Amino acid sequence: MSDQLNQDWLRHGPVLIDHEGLPSWERNDVSKRIWNYYLGNRTIGMDTLYEVVDLFSDVSFNKPLMESAVWHSKKAPLYLYVYSHRGAFGVGQIYFRLTLKFPILIDGLITNVISMVKKHVFGIEEHHYGTCHADEQALFFKMHPLLSTINPGNKEFRLSRELIRVWARFAKTG
Repeated sequence: MSDQLNQDWLRHGPVLIDHEGLPSWERNDVSKRIWNYYLGNRTIGMDTLYEVVDLFSDVSFNKPLMESAVWHSKKAPLYLYVYSHRGAFGVGQIYFRLTLKFPILIDGLITNVISMVKKHVFGIEEHHYGTCHADEQALFFKMHPLLSTINPGNKEFRLSRELIRVWARFAKTG
């Protein structure tokens, strides 16, 4: 997929970024400006992973979020938050462990077990790719132990309790 995007961005970019309805001259100009803003003179690949994630996060989450927030704020009070804690559980951590050599559930099980063995047996910490959409869910809801284990007394447990307390206070008092 990255090869196709690198070779024919002017064709694929407008569809992915949702500006294919523009006249072709303007569509190409917008596509080039988007590419330059996020990637400069580099191409899509593992060395530009964070830039590509930023691009698609802006398109898929941030832009629609801000548009909805502006509309909603005209009707009622609005509160937004940004969750940026790099915790033990992470959607990105799970995703980037996958090898895609097996069915997804088996692949996820194998790679998570390998990750836990590396960490708890050999003391090898894996690279943390950052915080992703929905990472905080593990702090609010009980997850499968292979995904997240939050035990009383650890840092994640204390953060979980604090977040629940803050959300409950907000729900009660605004």
